[in-house]
Amino acid sequence: FLLYFSMKDTSRNNLNDEISLKEIFLFLYNGRLAIFSITGAIAMASIVYVMMITPVYEAKITFKPISHSNLSKINSRKYSELKEYDRTFIAGLVRNIARSNQLIANISTPLPQVDAQSVAPDSYYINKLKFEEIKETTLVSIQGDDPSLIATYLNNFVYALNKQSLSELKLIEKNRVSLYLQNLIVKKAAEVNKVKSLNSEKLSELNMNISMAKALNKKKGYLSQLTKDSRLSGIQSLPDWYVHGQDTLQKRLKFLTELQENNSSEEIAIIDSNIEQLKSFKVDFGDTQLINYSPSTVPTGSIYPHKKQIVIIATIIAFFLSILFVYIRKIFSKN
Repeated sequence: FLLYFSMKDTSRNNLNDEISLKEIFLFLYNGRLAIFSITGAIAMASIVYVMMITPVYEAKITFKPISHSNLSKINSRKYSELKEYDRTFIAGLVRNIARSNQLIANISTPLPQVDAQSVAPDSYYINKLKFEEIKETTLVSIQGDDPSLIATYLNNFVYALNKQSLSELKLIEKNRVSLYLQNLIVKKAAEVNKVKSLNSEKLSELNMNISMAKALNKKKGYLSQLTKDSRLSGIQSLPDWYVHGQDTLQKRLKFLTELQENNSSEEIAIIDSNIEQLKSFKVDFGDTQLINYSPSTVPTGSIYPHKKQIVIIATIIAFFLSILFVYIRKIFSKN
């Protein structure tokens, strides 16, 4: 008995579902003209819209820090006494210059014309270029409606970046050489004062010994009276005027006086040599590449608009809107 009524209810529900589906299809069939018209009109409008939109392209270029061979070339041309450059320092230098505005004048290919009253050239430049850093790699991209122009601009940008970075590195090296030169000059002045102080002490002691030798009429020293077989034991404890005599001490006085006037010593001679080398040193890194990169290629496909997606989404939305329109119209027609 229960099975009978259960089967009966199931058949009744199936019948109701069948009737509901028939009503739906009938509803769609009766409103087909309005549905197709509205959907078709909006789809055509979306096609016209995407065809009128100016496509936007994106050019990209990736550069890495200086190669090991070019780094070796840079370090071989710097002043030998100064610390060597490393890849991290040069990479930081390049990145800082890339994000600055000092490259604008060195880039030969101009960006598209902008309204100078509403957008300043430097802010337009900053807004156009995008930077993305991944470990040691830097990705630079730019968007525009002319694919050839933006690709050329990126290549010229990297060329100008390398040129500007090289000029900046030369300036850094010149400053390092200048600072090292100043340190040597200071070091020389300190060494000269040291030599003067030592020579003054020696001159004072020599004059005292010469005065003593003169007073005692000691022309010849004890050393001149010794024979080859004589022993020199205990000579160190004897005074200089007695060991060397007046004549020898006066020769030594003349020699030390000349050193005092020339401020000369072995250390000062080495410093003078380094100073002359620094003054004649010229910083020249040649045309070394500080950036390791591959040229940007002309983009073939636009990144915006996505024409197919826009048309498909517009058509789907139009289809459901048209069904809603037909349904509302049917309700008002019944009333």
